[in-house]
Amino acid sequence: MYEDNERRINWLSILRRIIVILIILVVIFGIITLVTKCSKKEDNRGKTIEPTVNLKSQITDIQKATIDYLTVETLPTNLNQTKTVKLKYLINKNLIGNVKDSNGNICDTDASYSEITRLENNYAMKTTLVCGKNTDYSVVYIGCFDNCKNGICTGNASQNGICTVKPEDNKNNNDDSKNDKNNGENPSDEKTNNSKTPSKTSTTTKSKVLYEYKKPNYTYYCEKGELIGNDCKRLETWTYMGIVKETNVPTYSTYTTSAKVSTVSFTNPSYAVNTNNTTYEFVSYRNGKYNYNKYTCSAGTINGKTCTVATTINKVVKSCADESYTYNSKNNTCTKTAVVTIWDDPKTKVTYNYTWSEKTSLSGWTKTGRTK
Repeated sequence: MYEDNERRINWLSILRRIIVILIILVVIFGIITLVTKCSKKEDNRGKTIEPTVNLKSQITDIQKATIDYLTVETLPTNLNQTKTVKLKYLINKNLIGNVKDSNGNICDTDASYSEITRLENNYAMKTTLVCGKNTDYSVVYIGCFDNCKNGICTGNASQNGICTVKPEDNKNNNDDSKNDKNNGENPSDEKTNNSKTPSKTSTTTKSKVLYEYKKPNYTYYCEKGELIGNDCKRLETWTYMGIVKETNVPTYSTYTTSAKVSTVSFTNPSYAVNTNNTTYEFVSYRNGKYNYNKYTCSAGTINGKTCTVATTINKVVKSCADESYTYNSKNNTCTKTAVVTIWDDPKTKVTYNYTWSEKTSLSGWTKTGRTK
């Protein structure tokens, strides 16, 4: 009977081995496919391309509004001195409305600004515009050029356009002081009145008209920060939000199960060969037969009388896409803090100087409407 078993091919055992091999191959290919898909998803996330948006026309509008906002007195006076005019100041002065890009994104009124720098011959104005994830900038040269119709306009880098404040007309002020002292009286009239010989005929002296003029004096102060030149400087701590990155990290583990046991007999002990999933345990020799306990594993690797099976589990690990940010596990965010220097326009306090003059106009002075 045992001789017949040896000569007969054990098709059931062969079929089981084939099935086990196929299952192992399917599991391996499944793991490879899953890892490849995850890698492609990460690549696709990192390669998201934002559409290019042209912001040139919006920058031109902000440049025009900034020039309208500036005056000769508010331009930087020292070489390489810089003044910043934010978009929100132009909007508050009704010099420009809300600025949007071609996708309808409202531009950041704090991050969008014009920066004016005093150069040797003129002023460089760099205008930066931030609308959502789109940003652009442009540099033009401004100043009091010969081709300006009135005030400040654009030119080129080689033109001389340094603006200067005109000094007061001292001569007019001296004349006005004299007029105030005389109070409109003619000195020649005094001489005539003191004459020893009274005049027989009365003469009528034409009265002079004096006009009141005023001229503003500007002083600047800061509600927050310190006044540096014609700007207010203050420090703020800003918190930036970063991107949370998720990475799949495979975790490997193993477990053991008892091997399946069966009894086999061979006339030749060389047939009892151990493999990765089969081991033989000699029991006895009887009637010319070698009797064995056969241990097999349907999955994993056999180790004596047990089977060791390896498993893989993907664990999601979260971190920040930018390493300069800090990941907060409690609220699943990436943050970074930085101290930012803010430049604001100072507040203006206006006082006036007053004078009287019989002239109908004074350079640098404005009529109040009062006369005497």
